[in-house]
Amino acid sequence: MKTKYVYTEKAEQIARDNNLQEYRKAGTAASFAYQPLEESPITARAWLEAGIIEEAPEPVNFLTFTFTKTPAAHMIKLFNENHIKWYNSPYFSIYADINQTGEPVRVDNYFIGRDEITGLVLHGIKEAE
Repeated sequence: MKTKYVYTEKAEQIARDNNLQEYRKAGTAASFAYQPLEESPITARAWLEAGIIEEAPEPVNFLTFTFTKTPAAHMIKLFNENHIKWYNSPYFSIYADINQTGEPVRVDNYFIGRDEITGLVLHGIKEAE
């Protein structure tokens, strides 16, 4: 699942100044109500005008999260909120339709970055190798 909107330095600083629980690292996927901003075009336009987000040169991976629970719990929460079909295999792997093809693939999380000030760690979801 991809989005064309990413957070700016301004968004990162606003999040840091207000101790927001979600990590808004500049250059990472922007979202509203845990969904891509393409789903909320009025909000996207307002945030573009305010300098909180910008359009990325190429679409970026939308599915990102910060750790407060297990990675699996965060991935499942994102899948449910975005109506992405998923299931657990008998060997505890998670399969999800993150490519929006109708065919679930095995997914895993990967490290994106850590905010030194807040300590929040940002992870993304990708197709497992």
